[in-house]
Amino acid sequence: MKKYKQLTAAARGAIEVLLQSNFTLTAIANKIGKHKSTISREIKNRGSPNGYYAKYAIAIRQAKQQISSNNARK
Repeated sequence: MKKYKQLTAAARGAIEVLLQSNFTLTAIANKIGKHKSTISREIKNRGSPNGYYAKYAIAIRQAKQQISSNNARK
C-alpha cells in the first residue's frame, strides 16, 4: 500500500508564489516535485474565495487535523 505524504508549509508557500507569478499547474507541479493533480486538489480544497494563500491553506489543514484527532479519541 502506498504511503502518502502531506504537502509541507514550504510547498504551500511555493504554490502561492508560483500561482501569483502565473505559472501553470504543470509548471508548479514540476517545480515542487508533485503531480499536477495534487496541486489542483490543494488549490480546490484549501484555496480561499479570493485565491490561494499558503497561511489560509495551512490553517485549514491544521483545523481538519485537529477535528480528526479529536474524533479519534472518542
